[in-house]
Amino acid sequence: MFTRNGLILILVVIVIGLLALRYAPAFEQFRGLRAAGIHARKITPILEADFRFHEVKVSVQTGHGGCLMLRGTVANDEDEDALKNMVTATNSPVEIIFGLHRPRQKIGN
Repeated sequence: MFTRNGLILILVVIVIGLLALRYAPAFEQFRGLRAAGIHARKITPILEADFRFHEVKVSVQTGHGGCLMLRGTVANDEDEDALKNMVTATNSPVEIIFGLHRPRQKIGN
């Protein structure tokens, strides 16, 4: 059987292990990724309901400990501002990174 000191040592090792898991960067990133995924499912229908943002995609990224990336094309500055305001109003628990651009315009004829 285990001695009293052996049981105390096992408990100390377990507690240290649990604390290491709790405060490890990988665990923090896991929590951020999970929160980002939940929030992505919340804002995706909002964006899909607005025709101006049909080319904007929402994805979960590992940067910044778990964040959201909104990437795609918007027609103009007003639409970009409207998108940013809509998404900001959802009170995201993680950072949101915008990778937006305007449609290419033909040069020449």
